[in-house]
Amino acid sequence: MDLEIVVEGVLSIKKDVEQMAQNVEKQFTKVGLMISAEAKKRAPVGVSGLLRSRITYEVIKSGPFSLYTRVYDPAKTQSGFNYPLAVEYGTKPHWLPWNGNENTWQLWAKRKGIPAGALQRAIAMRGTKAHPFLHPAADTVLKSFKWEL
Repeated sequence: MDLEIVVEGVLSIKKDVEQMAQNVEKQFTKVGLMISAEAKKRAPVGVSGLLRSRITYEVIKSGPFSLYTRVYDPAKTQSGFNYPLAVEYGTKPHWLPWNGNENTWQLWAKRKGIPAGALQRAIAMRGTKAHPFLHPAADTVLKSFKWEL
């Protein structure tokens, strides 16, 4: 006795799944572009404009069925401090680095007419206030985004 099993349309299903994966990746790319553009509008502009100018995104495949969009800002201060994180969430009280050269924060203080020592003391006592720009941008875009699969 012979048993024969025939499955038809497997190649068609595979094509459909591949097409859907491409569509999903395009949607993630579009979301990344929209969130980064919105974050650039919302980001505060300081002395260098570095924070706003470095906002970017990337679509990352982390497995056969895993995909995500990362919107981020790689800007760092001269001392290597994660500046976008400090702007987004604020900081606890801390001492700013003072190495004898003019740091970005000292240039900012000079431009605002604030003595650098007074700024350093104020941040050491109170920290810095949060100025969220990435999370509000993501919230705004994702509330109105129409997913098309």
